[in-house]
Amino acid sequence: RRRLAQEERDAATAAALMLEERRAEQEQAEMNEVQSRLAVEAAVALAQEDARWQVRAQLEQEQRDAATAAAIMQEEQESEEARVREAQERKDAEQAAALAREEEQSSGRSGSQSRAWPAASSGAGWVQVEQHKRRPDPRPESRPEAEQLQPRGSREARAKVELQHPRGGREARAEAEQHYRRAEQRPEARQVQSGVRPLIVIDGLNVGRSYNVGYRRPHFDIDKFKEAHPTERPPICSLAIARAIEYFREHRYHVKAFLPEWALNGGRHKTSYALDYDKLKRFVDDEAIALTPGAGHDDNFMITYALKCWESQPVYILTNDRFDNHVREGRCPQGFGANHLLKYCWVANEFVLEKGMP
Repeated sequence: RRRLAQEERDAATAAALMLEERRAEQEQAEMNEVQSRLAVEAAVALAQEDARWQVRAQLEQEQRDAATAAAIMQEEQESEEARVREAQERKDAEQAAALAREEEQSSGRSGSQSRAWPAASSGAGWVQVEQHKRRPDPRPESRPEAEQLQPRGSREARAKVELQHPRGGREARAEAEQHYRRAEQRPEARQVQSGVRPLIVIDGLNVGRSYNVGYRRPHFDIDKFKEAHPTERPPICSLAIARAIEYFREHRYHVKAFLPEWALNGGRHKTSYALDYDKLKRFVDDEAIALTPGAGHDDNFMITYALKCWESQPVYILTNDRFDNHVREGRCPQGFGANHLLKYCWVANEFVLEKGMP
């Protein structure tokens, strides 16, 4: 009986051990299955996240490429429009000159006839002579300067512009164009221009915010800034202005950049500093940068300086602005933008000028 009881106890113990081992194996199998399932789910989630990031990066790159292409197309369109305007202005000037020559020839013929008429016995000839004397002289030098400076075919269009923009007016535009032409026709100016490197006037605000034409500042994402601050203008990048100054200095040009003073002193509330503004202090010290009053318009100072320097040397303004409003208001002469504005873009943070170096 003792042996049977011991054998029964041993059998029960063995059965319990086997049951425990099976339960442990089953739990281990379930745990392994859960771990494998979690690993698969994590791998799938990681792959999906990578795919989303790749798609997002591709979309952002496509948007940047589209913006760059749109900017280039817009610049090409603007340059094409400028060329068309120049061609139209030349055509109008040629037509005006041809009409003036024809009128001069006709007036010469009619004058020769009128001088012979008094010998006739009838009095009608004298009436025609007096009428001919009262006719305006068609020669350009006999007309007022304001009319000489305007092409014949565009007087009506300019009159409409003057009505829409009363701050300009024919007198202001004529004065600016007369000043511009005097500088071009001055003999000593032509002599100096032939032996002096041109002056490059840099529009500091335009160059400092040239993110839309390819400039990229390290560690600054302009797209993220626009998303975070949709109503604010992007900050001025001092590195772009410094690179522009150094670029033209390397090519031995005289350089003068114009920049509002708040870009270096932060303005009244100390919130308008340019990025890396300390990089520009050395250019201010050697007078390569002229600081304009914060309450003023830096374009006005820049244009006044450029026109003044044009009397003694060639001047070009580095900007992608068209200055149409300044032409309408009489600060710039007609055709100044097509001849003296340098359009540019950035390729790998290097300058590319539309028409090459002047």
